[in-house]
Amino acid sequence: MAIASLILTPDPAMTDRLRKELDTMQGFSLEQETTNGEFILLAEAPDLSQLIGICRDLEKHPGVMSLATSYVTEDDESASPES
Repeated sequence: MAIASLILTPDPAMTDRLRKELDTMQGFSLEQETTNGEFILLAEAPDLSQLIGICRDLEKHPGVMSLATSYVTEDDESASPES
């Protein structure tokens, strides 16, 4: 499982529309909206290459002005640590 935390800056004219569309997009969840209108997202995919793909698709989505990655991991948090 690959997981990323993302900061999305929406076009102010499309913020409401984009917020609604994010609710229907597979692989993303809107975790928080900042006071300056940015969206904090959680993205999940089976592996890193698929995570990169869905993030690239989101970056091209109408209403997205910028998309920044703040955290990425492929660690399986449910797995036991190696000895």
